[in-house]
Amino acid sequence: MAKETTICPKEAMCSVLFVCWGNICRSPTAEAIFKHLLKERGVSESWRVDSAGTGEWNIGELPDPRALHTLRVHGLDSDHKARVLVDEDFEQFEHIVVFDDKNIKDTLEMGPTRLSRDDLILLGTFDSVHDSNIIEDPYYSVNNEDFETTYLICERACKSFLKSITL
Repeated sequence: MAKETTICPKEAMCSVLFVCWGNICRSPTAEAIFKHLLKERGVSESWRVDSAGTGEWNIGELPDPRALHTLRVHGLDSDHKARVLVDEDFEQFEHIVVFDDKNIKDTLEMGPTRLSRDDLILLGTFDSVHDSNIIEDPYYSVNNEDFETTYLICERACKSFLKSITL
């Protein structure tokens, strides 16, 4: 069951941050998809959307070439530069969305002491097709199929998540 989320009225400024491990596969993919969905709805101006990682090793890098390829196959792109989750993110973003149990653990460890599991959203809970709430990291995949699977799960979940938090 998806976490109950705060409704974002059309006239309000809303924000979402996607957080994964290295910020070069899942989180920038979901970020690009979410931005595209907002653009389709004509509400991009009233949203702040970003992504970050819990690890520092990819800072400043573009998304993984396989993630970029998959986005382009679907008519999307990303010029996002990997960054690490910082203290200010917990104050600036209304919704913090993660992909797996390690992301939950790491984000809780990096966040303020008042942050709890209930403050995080597991994106996979919004996909009724996928048989798990976890969206696996495709980084160690030997082919693009896992990146395509990740894209499709993120797309379905982002659509459902957006629907659940907007009027």
